[in-house]
Amino acid sequence: MKYDYSLYVLTDEKLMTTDTVEESVRLALEGGATMIQLREKNLDYNSFLKRAEAIKKITDAYNVPLIINDNVWIAKEVDAAGVHLGNEDMSLEEARRILGSNKIIGVSAHNLEEALNAQKAGVDYLGLGAMVATSTKKEAKVMEFDILVSILNRIEIPCVIIGGISEENLSRWNGLKLSGIAVISAVIGQENVKEAANRMGHRFIHSPKISGVIFDLDGTLLDSNYLWSFIDKMFLGKRGLQANREYIQKMSGIGFYQGAVYTKEIFGLTESVEDILKEYFSMALYEYSEKINLKAGAIEVLKFLKEKNIPMAIATMNEERLFMPCLERLGILDYFDTIFSSNQVNTNKDHPEIYLKAARALGTLPKETAVLEDISVAANTARKAGFLSVGVFDKNGAQKKEELMSASDIYLENLLEIFPRIQQIATVDK
Repeated sequence: MKYDYSLYVLTDEKLMTTDTVEESVRLALEGGATMIQLREKNLDYNSFLKRAEAIKKITDAYNVPLIINDNVWIAKEVDAAGVHLGNEDMSLEEARRILGSNKIIGVSAHNLEEALNAQKAGVDYLGLGAMVATSTKKEAKVMEFDILVSILNRIEIPCVIIGGISEENLSRWNGLKLSGIAVISAVIGQENVKEAANRMGHRFIHSPKISGVIFDLDGTLLDSNYLWSFIDKMFLGKRGLQANREYIQKMSGIGFYQGAVYTKEIFGLTESVEDILKEYFSMALYEYSEKINLKAGAIEVLKFLKEKNIPMAIATMNEERLFMPCLERLGILDYFDTIFSSNQVNTNKDHPEIYLKAARALGTLPKETAVLEDISVAANTARKAGFLSVGVFDKNGAQKKEELMSASDIYLENLLEIFPRIQQIATVDK
């Protein structure tokens, strides 16, 4: 039998916001939980059994599987769907003998060796973690992203991740070959359990279907964000002024002309907008024409998408006269089917106009089009407009990781991290 692990909610009496575990489980199920695990570390056997019987009635009413943590005998007595075993619990062989072949047995794995051994032994699913340090398992070691990917590449049974996953950081693991997310405080620890479950279920992305890709330029494909902070510093420094983080972030999401207008207004400059533009342009042109390079992994991603016949676009608030010499020098113009810049739109990236125009030009629907951005405002705009929003961290940018992670559907520390998400893309016929 095939089970839905996508939103796997675990109980914890210390973390729940409801009066009873039963109420917490019922609300999680109303919000869309697809599997429940009853975790009771401090109850005696009879109390555990009584609670398991009560929870089983609730999960049965919603036709959702109940998994019992650690205790095989409780799972057997209440006829639960299965049991989850830790490394120090009963052996898999003994648990299978007691429960039978038709019950789910899941185990925890913390590295590739444990995962491979568990799969070989015949477990039904793996719980991988911890993803983030948590209060429920302070001793748990955090699993590095590369280790997680190596496990997912080798394991064929369902895998769920657990440990510190929240609505704010879920994008870090979205799009990987996961069967689900296992959460505690992200659902039962929230004031409105039902709404929290609903949001987490909708935020989890199993295997995105991508028919087109729209790339931001500066800070996403080009390693150029250093330039803008340098220019801001030089331009304002000559006038005895200083740029703060809010100013730098604002400038990152608007076009050349709008940036000059904003700078003039915010600092009360006497120069005309045209004179500010000329000074900006003269400082930037040499860097774009001669020095700025692609970010690490950019050419590999472009080649892969081209081989898969995935149409690509650029959507940037930069000006063509500045970035086109750079793209020509780097030899990447032929990868793109269309380019939209501040020359073709009347809005900034707090409005989806540029993404919608790019998608129409590519002939793709927003829901099947990935937008790669390094700024949270832009990533959030794309997500709200129905695109698959992919945040790409840039060490030279002014954007905080946490803000970009929260604003994106998928978050990447670098461009190469997109490969575990897109390698299953089928070739598109043109």
